[in-house]
Amino acid sequence: MPYISIISQLWTKRQLPFKDGFYFADGESIACHLNVFPEIFLTTLRPFNLGDFLSKTPMNITNFHSLFETYKEEHRRFYCVGAGTLGHNGFVAALDEHRHLQWVACFEKSFAFNDLVFQDHYLIAGATEGFQLQIPFHSPEKCVVINQLFH
Repeated sequence: MPYISIISQLWTKRQLPFKDGFYFADGESIACHLNVFPEIFLTTLRPFNLGDFLSKTPMNITNFHSLFETYKEEHRRFYCVGAGTLGHNGFVAALDEHRHLQWVACFEKSFAFNDLVFQDHYLIAGATEGFQLQIPFHSPEKCVVINQLFH
């Protein structure tokens, strides 16, 4: 039986970890911190073990719903954005053509992401909190805040 990562198992149940991070279908997880007030900035931290995190804090899971999805033919991938059910968390994700998770970026305090556009080699994700993230298609952990619309 093929290996199915914890994040992929959660995704199929429409659940995500309630922890800022970049999560990959191969099981890799990289912690980050998205600060939204008073200044918006994103810091990528270090790899961590999602299984260990959830075994110590099993309640740190949220259900989610997608708000917008689009397909990029040249990548053969779907990209989607949405929100967690806790109300102040959001996510950006990439799925293969069979809708299997490739990676997801989760943010505890971003509020929902509700818009996606393609720009050169980047995915631009807009948050309802009034900022945008520029995410490299194949290296989401290198994303940066590019626009701070309301702050």
